[in-house]
Amino acid sequence: MKLVERAVRPVLAGPTRKLRMREELLAHLEGVYAEELTRLSDEPAARAEAVRRFGDPAVLTADLQQSVSFRERLDGRVNRLFGGRPGEPSVWTAGRAAGLVAALIVGWLLLTLTATAVRRPDDGSIPTAGQLLRMFGALLVFAPLAVFLLTLLFVRIRDSLHGTSATPRSWRRAVGFAALAFLVVPLTGTAIYWLGVPGMGEVAAELTTPRAVMLSAVYHLAVPLLLLGFAWKTGPTAARHRAWAALDLG
Repeated sequence: MKLVERAVRPVLAGPTRKLRMREELLAHLEGVYAEELTRLSDEPAARAEAVRRFGDPAVLTADLQQSVSFRERLDGRVNRLFGGRPGEPSVWTAGRAAGLVAALIVGWLLLTLTATAVRRPDDGSIPTAGQLLRMFGALLVFAPLAVFLLTLLFVRIRDSLHGTSATPRSWRRAVGFAALAFLVVPLTGTAIYWLGVPGMGEVAAELTTPRAVMLSAVYHLAVPLLLLGFAWKTGPTAARHRAWAALDLG
């Protein structure tokens, strides 16, 4: 695994493509070792011959990089910026995801201010710059907060479902974290409306009718269900990533 990782780790590609590279190369190397062991009947000699036939990892890295498409390179760059990193606390991963959302909101605000400034003289219904800043200010605080919390909860759910060296498997714990995720979107969404939308108190009665509350609960129930489903599906892959990332290449 270390020999394979020396060749694959420097490659700029998305995590899925790199995992496929690792597993294909490992299977090939194990096949070569088995072939040499049959031929030589000596484990150290077979291992040495398999390593020789594998070749220089640096040369293989260059060959692998040439096989990576532009989209996969872009995926790799995005993952290096915002994806989880080996041994990194999940709070840092969540922080980068929240930072990305904040940057997108700032860009959206700048475009909106420019577009509305052009149209406002001819259209009195366009919100003022102050109203837009109020709305986007609330969005800039609570949308990244929601992403931060949901990212943390997703990691906890995934680790609880599949277990790690530090976290035993527990469906009960996973469901508990999912229940917390159920609260994140309505609480942060309510804060955005109350602080960012003028006159929110006038429509609050309509939003708190039994029918509206029931529809909102059904809608928000999709969030923890999606987190549970995605965590269950991606957990085994994440575990394989951790195993490769934990290798000390010296």
